[in-house]
This record gives sequence, structure tokens and C-alpha cells, in this order.
Amino acid sequence: MQKTTPPDTKKVDVAYEKLKAMITTGQLSPGRHLYVHGLATQMRIGLTPVREALMRLEVEELIGSTRNRGFYVRRIDPNESIELYDFTSLVLKTSIQANLRAFSSVTTRQPVQDQETRMPVDQRQAARSQGQALEMLYRSIACLGNNRQYVEAIQHFNDRTRLIRVVSVELAGPSRIADDTARLIAALESGHVGKAIVSVQKHFAKFQRLVPDAVKEILMVSNLSRF
Repeated sequence: MQKTTPPDTKKVDVAYEKLKAMITTGQLSPGRHLYVHGLATQMRIGLTPVREALMRLEVEELIGSTRNRGFYVRRIDPNESIELYDFTSLVLKTSIQANLRAFSSVTTRQPVQDQETRMPVDQRQAARSQGQALEMLYRSIACLGNNRQYVEAIQHFNDRTRLIRVVSVELAGPSRIADDTARLIAALESGHVGKAIVSVQKHFAKFQRLVPDAVKEILMVSNLSRF
């Protein structure tokens, strides 16, 4: 007999995915309070599924809660973000050491149009596309380790740093980040472990340097949106 998924479970998943997308892309800005009733009305989903989705997001450290004021989007701590980059760099280097020969960039290549005749009009959209490509690349590298915990760690990292990554790419210039990504992929495709690890270190060091300015930009936009 085929098992059926309870309707509430499906609604929790829908609410979770919608809220997660709004938080990680900055639609729900850092520090913003999340009111269950308002979100339920906005998404046309019951109170219980929305509340359960918020609890799941809290476990994933995308939001926080207080006894008196309820849920809120966590503010971005630049030092914590830099530490996340450090940890993720270590995970990826461990995966490379485990099985670099299995690396394939077929699903990670993301064309970034960097010539004047092909430059996207929307710089933010170009940054989003490059950010998505990087997330796919990080996940592909993590899979080399054949370790579920590595993949879960990368997913957590991607979710926690998505907004910072997009703003960082925009600040540095999508075409420059695309060139950096191409060099990283080339190092991975070379099959040389030492070369690949050095390339990962340089790549993450560049993004760590961009974190403070990216966070300032995010907070400035968040503060302006309140008025």
C-alpha cells in the first residue's frame, strides 16, 4: 500500500522553501521581524505550517527568536561569515584530497557575459547567475569526498552566505569573478591536487576580503528599506 504524505507536511515544505528563498536573497532583510500571522496570510498557508517552517529555519541558523518578540531574520556578522568561509575552504580541500580525479565541471560552468557587446544590463542579475554557478561548483567539489556531511556542510554554507556572495560578486565585478572561477575550474580539471588546493585557498581568500564591504552594503540597504 502506497504511503501518502500528510497535507500539512507538504504545506510546511512549501512555506519553508518560500521563506528560505526570501531570506537568503535579501527579500526579507536582516533584522526584520517575522510575524506568523502576516506570513501565513501573505503565502496563503496555515499558521501551523508557517510556524513549523520558521522553527526549521531557526535550526539552520537563518533566523533567530526571542521569547517576547518572536522570530526575526538573523543579522549578518562579518566575522562569523569569514569563519564560515574558512571552514568551507577546509571541507573542499579535504574533498579534493580524497578524489580529485572524479571532478567534472560539466554542470558547474556558467557563462558570464563580460564583453561590452554582451554585458548584461542588470548587474545584479549577472551577480546572481555567477553566485549560483559558484554554489554548484562548491557542491560538485564537496561530492568528491563521497561524504554526506561534507555535502550538507556546503549546503549550509551556501544558504548562510548566499546574499553576501551575490553582493560580493557585484562589488568585485561579475566578469572578474568569472575569470577567477575559470582559473579555479582549470586547476581542478588539471588533476593536480596541490594546484587545486592552492587555487581554492586563493579563491576563498578573495571572497573573505570582500565580506566586510558586502555586509556594509547589505546593512545599508536594509536600513534604508525601513524608511
